[in-house]
Amino acid sequence: MSMEVCVLASGSGGNCTVVRTPSGIVLVDAGIGPRTAAARMNGTGATLRDISAICLTHLDRDHFSPMWANTIISRRIRVFCHAARVEALIATCPEIAEHVSAFDQSFEPFAGMFMHPIELAHDHDGSHGFLIEGFECRIGYATDLGRVTRELIERFVDLDVLAIESN
Repeated sequence: MSMEVCVLASGSGGNCTVVRTPSGIVLVDAGIGPRTAAARMNGTGATLRDISAICLTHLDRDHFSPMWANTIISRRIRVFCHAARVEALIATCPEIAEHVSAFDQSFEPFAGMFMHPIELAHDHDGSHGFLIEGFECRIGYATDLGRVTRELIERFVDLDVLAIESN
């Protein structure tokens, strides 16, 4: 298996995508609650217990729901957030502070999976797409794509999967 992608939710009601790899499972965004995510994961080969990390594109309510706090704490899930937004995330959900890791460049949620952030022009607070690499696979992921930037076009080449949501 390389990497598998399953979009659980996309839109103003919530955004959440499962990326399954041989080393673990990452959610890109968590804008739906854990119960809803668990129900939608049924049949994907992933469960709530399998989630190792959550990588946030930005902090709009439809991309991160504080309803995840108890699950993050009890499952010891790492939450990756852009360095410029960590303070705002912790202000919104202070109980998860020790589980939050900042990124401002490429990072590795777990062995063999690399997330390369790409700044997007969604709002004044900042939003990021990701080039996700590992396990002989390349995935382009961008949500709330208001417009396509030159950097996005340059980075989203030779992909195995492309996931784009725009509004």
